[in-house]
Amino acid sequence: MKAITINDDEKFLRQVSTEVDIKNDKELINDIKVLEEYCKNNSVMAMAAVQLGIPKRLIYLKNTNIDIINKMQNNTSTDEDNSYNEGRVLINPVILKREGLTDYWEACASCLDNFGHVRRPYKITLEYEDMNAQKHKVIFKGFESTVLSHEFDHLNGILHMDIADKVMILPKEERKIFRRTHGYNVISKTGNYEKLLLNNTKYDLIRDISKYKPFNKQEEIDKKVILDFINSFEDIITRKNLFGHITASALVVNETFTHTLLVNHNIFGGYIYPGGHADGIYDLQKVAIREVKEETGIDAIPFSKDIFAIQSLPIKGHTRKGKYVNSHIHYDILYLLIAKNEDMNKIRILEEENSSVKWVKIDDNFSYELVDWVKPIFEKLKEKMVNIKKNEER
Repeated sequence: MKAITINDDEKFLRQVSTEVDIKNDKELINDIKVLEEYCKNNSVMAMAAVQLGIPKRLIYLKNTNIDIINKMQNNTSTDEDNSYNEGRVLINPVILKREGLTDYWEACASCLDNFGHVRRPYKITLEYEDMNAQKHKVIFKGFESTVLSHEFDHLNGILHMDIADKVMILPKEERKIFRRTHGYNVISKTGNYEKLLLNNTKYDLIRDISKYKPFNKQEEIDKKVILDFINSFEDIITRKNLFGHITASALVVNETFTHTLLVNHNIFGGYIYPGGHADGIYDLQKVAIREVKEETGIDAIPFSKDIFAIQSLPIKGHTRKGKYVNSHIHYDILYLLIAKNEDMNKIRILEEENSSVKWVKIDDNFSYELVDWVKPIFEKLKEKMVNIKKNEER
């Protein structure tokens, strides 16, 4: 038997597994045997039953011994190490509490070569049932917590790459080499997991903005303003902060860097580049890609993972969907995205946001169509584009 992969049946993997009726489930013993047999014969740490075609809330825990796993990654494990088996079956597991924070580059038997950087709790309090329907409450720490959290997500149809902040395609042998320098990392052993996760993600944003090299004096000042804002408020990423919030936007250009995409914004009364609110999502590049798709219909891809521009934008008070929105600041993080030349004619209008969408030649003078506060920003962006074109031509 082999594990079901996302190529085989992703829809099956994304279902929520059903609770096991221990006393009446006549297939339960056989289901556990299937899990046990697979885990003993394959180099997995644990397995959720749904991965083997059994959509029930069952997890088989095989190996969370980090020392043995490190040996396996370094190709120094013995036959005894390879056959190590904790052999614990968890029926109807429930995570009651999550504490602390760790990160690890995770792989998955069902996700092929998708390799994701995931943050998990350092400690979980987990309740499960045994074959006699007796409940047990156990605390799992460290790597055990990471492994079980991964498998528990499977029971709810969640894959590790759904919650990873970084994903790359890496074959098994290359993953082993990569993990030699990117091992299991404990960020905090105590504290509320959800709050730590939020703060840690916030620190990633601070890191990315901190390493950004300002292009001009405006960006030099706005970089400091944006970092001060992030450090001054707990909620920086949702519209609940009436003072201001982090937003994400995109300069979308075609493959030959001759045209850029503009939207005629209903509220601002002129053309601007696509973008919008993060609404709690810290992966701002993902937000920018989403906003471009929603506002224009264009599927754009990143030119690079790096920030392309930053700016603080004053937003005047206005009425939106019948409600007044007070004056505030958009602390805008902009990314350079590329659209395929053959996709340029696929533009569409999101009528509730924009009255028109169009491509313009970057070399043309279209500043008279822009919203006033966008004009100096676009001059900056055009200048940066000239530098990129020169580098591309070398």
